[in-house]
Amino acid sequence: MRQRNVLMLEPQDPEFISTAFADASGKRKATESQRLDIVIDGKPLRYWWRDWEQSESDEKVPVADLVTMLSSTSRREANDQLIQLQGPAVGQRPTRAEIYYCAACFDVTDGILTVEIERTLESVIWRAFGWKDEYQDGSEGALIPNSTEFKFDPDAYDSVLDRAHDEFRRRRDRLSRLLHRH
Repeated sequence: MRQRNVLMLEPQDPEFISTAFADASGKRKATESQRLDIVIDGKPLRYWWRDWEQSESDEKVPVADLVTMLSSTSRREANDQLIQLQGPAVGQRPTRAEIYYCAACFDVTDGILTVEIERTLESVIWRAFGWKDEYQDGSEGALIPNSTEFKFDPDAYDSVLDRAHDEFRRRRDRLSRLLHRH
């Protein structure tokens, strides 16, 4: 049997923050340092994306300054993204989930990196990475050539998402307790 990929949700890499947010305030950089990033097999997904794009280009492709919604400063959006990442139930049609957004505006006009998610009894499968904008979402012309298909153990995958949900819930509850004390 083929080895499974490992999904992790980890704080964004400090080197990425210092480069992508070089002109940002200290507060913005601190906020970004708490945002969770999607890491597969120890490598942030944006680096996988760059490698896929690099294979299609003669020029050096920079690491995109795209980010997830997985931040305690936007808990509702974070939980919405986590729900999307759960994907469909076993046996249902694959669904598309939004992965990365423009770090400046989070708007679809700048493009959102998406992925098709399918669930089987044995795996959660990510495939057909592509771009979503006002006109398309995962259509043939928006797909990224050479993108990798990832297969995750469903129990380990769900555990990662559940831990993130729990962490956002704990932060919300802590904030609520602090606000009610005053």
